[in-house]
Amino acid sequence: MTSRTLSNEQIKSLDFQIDHLYKSIRKTVDTQSYLDVVWNEQLFSGFGESLSIVTNYSLFMDWHRDTQRTQVFDKYLLHYAIGKDPASILEKQIKIKQFGREIDPIETDVTTETLKQAIDDYKMPYKKIRSIAISLAEAKDFTGIVSALGYVREKYKGL
Repeated sequence: MTSRTLSNEQIKSLDFQIDHLYKSIRKTVDTQSYLDVVWNEQLFSGFGESLSIVTNYSLFMDWHRDTQRTQVFDKYLLHYAIGKDPASILEKQIKIKQFGREIDPIETDVTTETLKQAIDDYKMPYKKIRSIAISLAEAKDFTGIVSALGYVREKYKGL
């Protein structure tokens, strides 16, 4: 892990990126457009690269959330953990839908509330939060993913 904090420029850049990620995934869920989903995937890829740079090329998804160093990065890492893989699952589903087929949702006990509770639990590692988000996406609850991202936005509003 890196021990440095983020500069004002890095914060502005990451905040700009998460605003666009949120709007993009919300729009993609609404429109189910393949062009929107491709754009969303590219945004998440770029965001992942930005996170890699600001975390000094560490394996940030392996970080423990209850350390002082992760508090600075938490809202950004949560956006990545919650949105990256579900965005890929959504892309796959929309691509298959273009050919007139559907992917059946996978049954899960995971709910949006489960994901929000994981977000609030600072002992819950990012990898676990990511797996909860994947379960929600595989159940085709993409509005739940958007809701969880909105929850993170509200939680860190003004910080």
